[in-house]
Amino acid sequence: QRQGEADCLVGLSEVLRCVGQYSEAVDRYEEALAISRAVGDQEGMGMSLGSLGIAYSNLGQYERAIRHHQQALEISREIGDRMGEGNHLGNLGLAYHHLGQYERAIR
Repeated sequence: QRQGEADCLVGLSEVLRCVGQYSEAVDRYEEALAISRAVGDQEGMGMSLGSLGIAYSNLGQYERAIRHHQQALEISREIGDRMGEGNHLGNLGLAYHHLGQYERAIR
């Protein structure tokens, strides 16, 4: 039941992010992450962390985005989520690119 609440918060966050309400989206992603942590849902945690990384990139907070993408990447690797791993690696590359760290972006 709590994980369903987290899933709804992620969906709401996606809508908020799409309409440019990035700070509000971050707040909802944080709520979803807290629920996923509380119920031990690794997949939900990884999704929320990755989404937070995207939202922070939208806000121009690339260092913060990188920290969240790295955490999401670790979780994806731990649970064997290859698609998530690829997504997080791509998003890490984009964040490093925005910082002008092109060598790190291609690693």
